[in-house]
Amino acid sequence: MHTHGVFEDSVRIEFASAVPGLPISYSLNQGAFTNYVEPFYLKENSDLRFYALRNTESFKMQQAQFTKLPKGRKVYTLNKPHASYTAGGPEGLVNGIKGKLNWRAGDWQGYQGQDIEVVVRLENDKKIKAIETTFLEDQNSWIFYPTEVEYWVSQDSVNWKKVNTQATHKSDHNLEISISNFGVNLLAVNDETLRKNPWRFIRLKAKHYGKMPQWHEGRGYDTYIFLDEIRIIEE
Repeated sequence: MHTHGVFEDSVRIEFASAVPGLPISYSLNQGAFTNYVEPFYLKENSDLRFYALRNTESFKMQQAQFTKLPKGRKVYTLNKPHASYTAGGPEGLVNGIKGKLNWRAGDWQGYQGQDIEVVVRLENDKKIKAIETTFLEDQNSWIFYPTEVEYWVSQDSVNWKKVNTQATHKSDHNLEISISNFGVNLLAVNDETLRKNPWRFIRLKAKHYGKMPQWHEGRGYDTYIFLDEIRIIEE
């Protein structure tokens, strides 16, 4: 079993065996295994491996990863994702857990038949080097890349300045499951204001493909957009 959890400041770890009294050994971040004695706390990103031991027989190794959420980032999704594809809510878009090709694992937010608009608020004004968002495509499953991605920045969430609009130029007939990043390097834009000023709010807009294409058995129905991590790289 491989699980993944997130926390803000710390998370309490406590082991228990299905068979009471069995000793448990654990390892942190691929270090040496040690015997579990009492609950403990994790305060940083951690990889945890553990197993129970009965006589000389080891039970199957279990693994869990814990990710500490970045401080000072609040996410507002201005659309409502599909109830089956929430990825744990808005904070799932900045939790550091990267979605995988197996989108059924629950790491992706999915929106059907609508454009996406997301606002990330930083704790303070920050100079920003780059912004990047990850999207998934599985056309067999009605999931298409957005046709374009836009980024905006603001210091007060009222007056917005567009950074760029990026056409994705992706094929509308590709049965390969894939993951792509669409972003912008603010240090490379021509506008000096964007390059040198600090910003507190970042807005992402992603335009959905539209209806399923004629070649697809689901032709005429609304496509999905699946997105995961929004990465804001500060100077």
